[in-house]
Amino acid sequence: PVAMKVLSPDITHKMDVGGVILNIYSEAQVKNCFLQIIGNVKSQYPNAKIYGVTVQPMHPRDYEVIIGSKRDPVFGSFIIFGSGGVSVDLFRDIAIGFPPLNQTLARRMIERTKVYKAFSGGFKGLSLANLRSIEEALVRFSQLVIDFPEIDEVDINPLAVSSNGIIALDARIIVDVEKVRSEPKPYEHIIIRPYPTKYISERTLRDESKVTLRPARPEDEPLLIELFRAFSAETMRLRFFRVMKEIDHYVTARYCNIDYSREITIVAETEINGKKRLIGMANLIIQPDGNNSEISVVVGDPWQNKGLGSIMIDHLIEVGRDMGQKKLFGEFLAENKKVFHILQKKGFEIRRIDKETCIATLNL
Repeated sequence: PVAMKVLSPDITHKMDVGGVILNIYSEAQVKNCFLQIIGNVKSQYPNAKIYGVTVQPMHPRDYEVIIGSKRDPVFGSFIIFGSGGVSVDLFRDIAIGFPPLNQTLARRMIERTKVYKAFSGGFKGLSLANLRSIEEALVRFSQLVIDFPEIDEVDINPLAVSSNGIIALDARIIVDVEKVRSEPKPYEHIIIRPYPTKYISERTLRDESKVTLRPARPEDEPLLIELFRAFSAETMRLRFFRVMKEIDHYVTARYCNIDYSREITIVAETEINGKKRLIGMANLIIQPDGNNSEISVVVGDPWQNKGLGSIMIDHLIEVGRDMGQKKLFGEFLAENKKVFHILQKKGFEIRRIDKETCIATLNL
């Protein structure tokens, strides 16, 4: 069997105007349904542009969902997920999220809907693979919205979900003509900056070991906890000006759940005995004036004296320049001679704040 749908830029809800007919089995039915669809639409929207009628094979589905995006004047583009098909207006079962979405955020969106409760354990329960497919679709859709600021509104409805997988049965898109004619700034249409892959860099330490410098991600929290536990009391005191007796979620989340447009946590990652480990961490926090940033660096005790701290400071300088910063500064204890000499070699101007503390400043 096939399905027939009116093709018109002026008709959003095709089903409401009789613009969709399902389960058509013969050529004769196709001809009759074509005339019926055109007649239905013209009777309700006589001025609508009608490009024709699409013919598509029928696909089995257990559920219909919607994935879409709209733009708010304050919050920018946001993602919606929920019950699709004719159920969109009937049940108002919608969850909202902001791009960029990762798999975890996509799952949280799905779990906030009533349709999730239905297909996770209801009459037609779906497998974990089906849920993963929906998560992946949401993540990719989120990336589409990020990559194309010209998109003002878009939705896939319905997205058919069955034990065989998922398939988009209908979609529409509204383009912002003004943005097409101009050159929009990257990410100005979203409130959360995407993961900055351009700040990933491969480096070599003095002992020839390889490390990857990259921005931290939310899923790095367990690795960050391991790193913090590798700090001696002295290392912790020199970096944080105090010794933290307990390392918990509230401490590490501060460094890996961040808005990349306002601050960056750079972690140094390496592989030890086949397992990924974080061995150092550097931070750049943009100040309220938007032009100056505070920086800091710390290296786990087992990996000190290998040049990693110096490499991470160089990386922060590169990141600061790329983010349009005019000045970098950082405070450190005057007794921390290693940091003093490293910063001095890199051109930082160093002065005392008080008997115990110094501040280092670098104009970019």
